[in-house]
Amino acid sequence: MRKPLAILAFVSALALVGCGSVAQSANVSQTTTSVTTTAEPTTEATTEAEELKLIGKKASGSDVFTLDLENKTGKDIVSITIKAETEEKYPENMLEEKDTFAKDEKRKLYYVPKKVSDVVYGKSDKIANLQYSVKLVFADKTEAILHQFPFDDLDLAEIHLEDGVAFIKYTSKLTKEKVDTKGAEEMSEILPDSTEPIHEIDPDANNHIDATYDPEPSYTPAPTQAAEVKTPDTGCGSNFATNPTPDQGCGSGFATNPDQGCGSGFVTNPDQGCGSGFATNPDQGCGSGFVTNPDEGCGSGFVTNN
Repeated sequence: MRKPLAILAFVSALALVGCGSVAQSANVSQTTTSVTTTAEPTTEATTEAEELKLIGKKASGSDVFTLDLENKTGKDIVSITIKAETEEKYPENMLEEKDTFAKDEKRKLYYVPKKVSDVVYGKSDKIANLQYSVKLVFADKTEAILHQFPFDDLDLAEIHLEDGVAFIKYTSKLTKEKVDTKGAEEMSEILPDSTEPIHEIDPDANNHIDATYDPEPSYTPAPTQAAEVKTPDTGCGSNFATNPTPDQGCGSGFATNPDQGCGSGFVTNPDQGCGSGFATNPDQGCGSGFVTNPDEGCGSGFVTNN
């Protein structure tokens, strides 16, 4: 009896060990690693350059002022002119005839100055940069002036209009700060114009302005096709009923012109060649089917032929 009991005890022990291992396996947490791939947003590069309409004519050179202007005045601008302070009057409009710088529109301005010399004011010997003013005319016939326009300090400017005062907003190329010229423009409206004489340091510099206008695109008109001219048929024409000249070849379908060749279908004209089907004209060749005329050639079927 001891052996079976020992065997039974051994089997029971194996069962306990097995259960223990199963329980242990059940308590082991399995870690599942899931890889999540997040698609990075792709940014398509904008390769198409923004094409802006021009103010002035496109030019290049060290003395040419180039910048972008955006009309934020709330009005359409019909005229833009720029004048150096040493010039007596504003020159011609830089916009093309019937062209309008619309509100909220952005354009590229090219300005080739006529005066580039540095100046001194009054009796002072302090050299100053030449100043420029921009005159605006709006569609409602009102006008405004941007004084001391800072061409050298900006690449882009917004033109604004508040309480009848025009001013610009831009980011300074020198200081990298935002600039608003409204206060300065309001002072310019209040203060009288200076009466101090202006002297150019080097007037000869105005005769050597570094600027070259870019050639304007030329357009070649498409060739026009000449109208077809119809001439009378002088060869082997067809379907001409009233041709002003007779058919000199082997025409057909002519009703009122004599056939000088080998015609067919002629009713009232003599056949000078090898005609057929003529009822009332003598056959000068090798006719056939003639009833009342002698055969001068090699005819056949004549009833009263001698």
